Amino acid sequence: MAGPRVTSQTPAGNVAPGQAFMQFTFNEPMDTSSFSVAADVVSFTGPGAVDLKSQITGFTWPDSQTLKVQFNSQTAVGAYTMVIGPNITDDGPSFNPMNQDGDSINGEVPDDRYSGSFTIISSLYVANMTPIRAGRWTRARPHILWQYGTPTGSGGDPSSAHSGANVNRLQPQRAVCQQHVGDAVCHHARVQHRRLHHIKLGYWRWLGVESSSYDHASVQVWDGSTWTTLWANSTTSIADTAWSYQEYALPTSANNNSQVKIRWGMGTTDGSVTYCGWNIDDVTVTGTSIVHSGGPAVTGQTPTGSSPPGRLMCSFTFSEPMDTSSFAVAADVVSFTGPGGVDVKSQITGFTWPDSQTLKVQFNAHDGRRGLHHW
Repeated sequence: MAGPRVTSQTPAGNVAPGQAFMQFTFNEPMDTSSFSVAADVVSFTGPGAVDLKSQITGFTWPDSQTLKVQFNSQTAVGAYTMVIGPNITDDGPSFNPMNQDGDSINGEVPDDRYSGSFTIISSLYVANMTPIRAGRWTRARPHILWQYGTPTGSGGDPSSAHSGANVNRLQPQRAVCQQHVGDAVCHHARVQHRRLHHIKLGYWRWLGVESSSYDHASVQVWDGSTWTTLWANSTTSIADTAWSYQEYALPTSANNNSQVKIRWGMGTTDGSVTYCGWNIDDVTVTGTSIVHSGGPAVTGQTPTGSSPPGRLMCSFTFSEPMDTSSFAVAADVVSFTGPGGVDVKSQITGFTWPDSQTLKVQFNAHDGRRGLHHW
């Protein structure tokens, strides 16, 4: 019988600083007593492959299919990887070790280990609700339905925030809580003047909402002209009993865009069954710099190797179109030497650009002496 395997992990991909756990979801109920950090966490590394296993502080099983490994909060930008298994077993009566590669043999090393990674990148915006910064969050009418403060644990709400003391919460009637990320961009020059793409929204939610047949909850993004729905509730009612992390990739129209806004909405709703509505905490917006792939490179030249006397030019081919005005013989020809290392730069008579990727440098015909010429 095939052993268990990890089907998903949290966090994953690009995330904000402050990560303090990795959570692994298995495809079947597990023997929770079969796991220990010492024996089953093969490695935990951070940026530069630094060993972080000593940073692990413990673990829990929120349910029989979910393993949560906690560690000290990590803030350094870069890639993190945790490798677990393969001797974490499913529940009885089989107690099979992991079979991550899905073949006929369980518990293989290294094939049945699971390797999970995430990458911490600089955050464009972070709101842990403690305190909320004036002018960054707006509440559309009826704003009285949105409340900022300490959750009470009543009516299906959480009894505590995901972190800190406060959350933004909403009773399930028609209202919108809108986070104006555009203002954050405009007020922080380090964001405004960087070109960013792969924008992601991450946040923690505790949500209660009836089926979309009756009530409607949504998360939407504004790109300056259009609201795009990132998520909307389905026909299955939601009644969260724990904080859960949600992450959505923003559309490409959000790239390099200082007008981005994100809003959490509730409505329309009916007036019968009441759920707790939105509770929002620890909101992050992340992105990566649009970095040029690199400067141009010379990919070929003419002449090359051995050639007969009487050459009058050397032609260089570049990997991409060039700024032809950026070249000058005096500044950009570092040296031109002939046989015996003789300096012949003074023999250069000019240059042309036959096209935007080809530079041709002309010089006086040499006297026919054999030997190496070098640019």
